[in-house]
Amino acid sequence: MGSSLPSCCVSAFALLALMLAGLISAGEALALRPFLAATDADLVAQGSIELETGASLRRRVGGEQGRLSFGATNFAFNAGVSDHLQITLTAGPDIFFSDLQHGPQPGLNVLSEAALTAKVRLVEADGVRPALATEWTISLPAEAESGSQLPGVVGIVAASAKLGPLIFHLNLGGAVEPRQGESKGVSSAFLWTASGQVPLTDRVDLVGEVRGRLDQSSLPNHTALMGLVWEASRGIKVDLGAFIGLSRGADDWGIVAGLTYELSAFPWGAVGWL
Repeated sequence: MGSSLPSCCVSAFALLALMLAGLISAGEALALRPFLAATDADLVAQGSIELETGASLRRRVGGEQGRLSFGATNFAFNAGVSDHLQITLTAGPDIFFSDLQHGPQPGLNVLSEAALTAKVRLVEADGVRPALATEWTISLPAEAESGSQLPGVVGIVAASAKLGPLIFHLNLGGAVEPRQGESKGVSSAFLWTASGQVPLTDRVDLVGEVRGRLDQSSLPNHTALMGLVWEASRGIKVDLGAFIGLSRGADDWGIVAGLTYELSAFPWGAVGWL
């Protein structure tokens, strides 16, 4: 793992340097589903809310025990507080089926997860200048998994840019989270994500994502995802994606699906008092 970190850092910062140099310009971005980790530098419009829900099916075969996990009714509530601030509340259970070698076990392990995120716009898109934002998340621990009462903290910087019809997003950041299992204390991780989208039709976009996590207490976790986003009507978007693991610490494969609904809800959106 020690040799992977410098290489990933150099590649990620090199791409960010190109974007800041103005080689590609910023553009509007879709709601960041069905990505596993990627976010953009755009915010929900002031006075609007964006509701997201989805489900995922993941399989991991390696290790002493294989695992098939199903996460259902994941829910995100995004609120545009001002032109420069977005608040997000996420929650949802994960249901684990363990020991695939001998078939799913009768008992299910349900972990309820919740997180609060603040997203702040740093730089607005202007001509060749990309948009930049920072995002900070505090997550409540899934006690059944971590055995800890400590919250986790994730901070990232997101850049969004456009080259012709292609829209790119780059994320760099880190996480400090409770150690899982019987280990005590916290662990830190370096996070990076490169993603993009391109329109296939007026209402359908092709999206792709490559993400990585280098954790001091576990194996590297890298995945690659491809998917589709269909913009229906009345502010509704439907997404479907599939991913594969690129490292020993990642799930072998998975499928994600969900929908996003955006609507104007708060009176200060029209008044603009923030």
